[in-house]
Amino acid sequence: MKGIIFSVLKEYAGNRHGDGGREAFRRATGLTAPLATSDYPDEKVAAAVGALAELSGKKPEEVLADFGRYFVAESPLMQKTYAAYFKNARNARDFLLKMDSVHVQTTKALPGAAPPRFEYEDRGDELVVVYRSERKLCLLLKGLIEGIGLRYNGRPLSWREEACMLGGAKACRVAVRF
Repeated sequence: MKGIIFSVLKEYAGNRHGDGGREAFRRATGLTAPLATSDYPDEKVAAAVGALAELSGKKPEEVLADFGRYFVAESPLMQKTYAAYFKNARNARDFLLKMDSVHVQTTKALPGAAPPRFEYEDRGDELVVVYRSERKLCLLLKGLIEGIGLRYNGRPLSWREEACMLGGAKACRVAVRF
């Protein structure tokens, strides 16, 4: 997994849990200053999320979803690094529809990147986001969707799960309402 995830996760750990969060992240991952363009084992994300869950008394699933919200709506690092992407999206729907093209560009720019892929089904009042990833970070996606709503609308977007890879589906299908 690319280091930008680890950089923002370290930021999240510190912003949510102070020095204790930063220390939990460091102990779990062995990383003090992850580099955004470096590759790190996926297992280190799970280790960090587990450590932060233990620290906060929350379930790992809750931490992963909260991290997703933070990633889009609050992270100063993301706001700075991807400012052009945020500015070029007119609203939450537009941002969601651009996520796959952002990941395609990331794959071209960063050798070895394997970000998730997205497809979309526009139902008028709902946009179905179809998510495919070997990592199966569905809960992160759901938090991201909520965070996109916070970023653009000042409130989380509502979503409904239609299918999930964690339940055996080939892809996650999340119907989003704006």
